[in-house]
Amino acid sequence: MTGTSIKSILAIALLVGVATQANADIWVHVDQQAADIERATKALRTEVDHYRNTKYYGKLISATAVLKGKAVHVHNVAYHSKSVKALKNAVKYLDIAFHDAEALFDRAELYAANGNGRIRGNTAHVKKLLNKIDACIHYLQDDLRKLTKVKTTQYRAPVPAKKYNAYKGGYSKSRAAYSGYGKSNYKPAYNRGYNKSYSPSRGKSGVNISIGGGRSRIALRF
Repeated sequence: MTGTSIKSILAIALLVGVATQANADIWVHVDQQAADIERATKALRTEVDHYRNTKYYGKLISATAVLKGKAVHVHNVAYHSKSVKALKNAVKYLDIAFHDAEALFDRAELYAANGNGRIRGNTAHVKKLLNKIDACIHYLQDDLRKLTKVKTTQYRAPVPAKKYNAYKGGYSKSRAAYSGYGKSNYKPAYNRGYNKSYSPSRGKSGVNISIGGGRSRIALRF
C-alpha cells in the first residue's frame, strides 16, 4: 500500500469521525430540548386551573395532556432509538399538538376578555411557557435539518459541529435563548393585551390650507 493510499484512508477515517461526533452532539441537544419541553408541558398543565371558570377548561386539560404525551414521545425517540425518521414524525405531531393547545389558550383569553367566562389570577406565566415550548420546537426542527445534512454528507467534508449547551441559551445565533423569542418575535404575555383594556393613541384633528409656493408658501391650520 502506497503512502498516498494510507493518507487517503486516514483522511476518510477522520471525516467519518468528525461526522459521527457532529451527529452525536446534535442528538445530545435534541435530548435536552425534548426534556425541557416535557418539563414545560407539565408546568403548563398546572396553569390550566386559571381557566376553570371558562368553557374551554375541559378542552385545555385534554390539549395539555396530549401535548405532554407528544413531548414524552420525542424524548423517548431522542434517548433510545435515535432514528431521524422517527424523530421527524414525533416533532411533526408535537408541533401540531402545540399549536392546537396554544389556540385554545388564546381563545379562552379572548372570550374571557369579552365577558364570556372568568380567568382566575394572572396568566402571564402561561404565555411564557407557551413561548418557551414554541422556541424549543423550532430548535428541534433545526436539529432535524442538521441531522439530515450530516446523514447525507457523512462521506464529504462536514463543518465541525459546535458543542451545544441549551442551558446557556445558544444553539443558533438566529434564535433567542430559552426564555422566549427575541423582541422581534416574542409574543406578549397574557394579561398585557386580552385582559387589560387599552385606548389607542389618536392624532390631532384639523384642516391644513397652503397658500403660495416655494419659499413664499404659507401654511394655515384650523
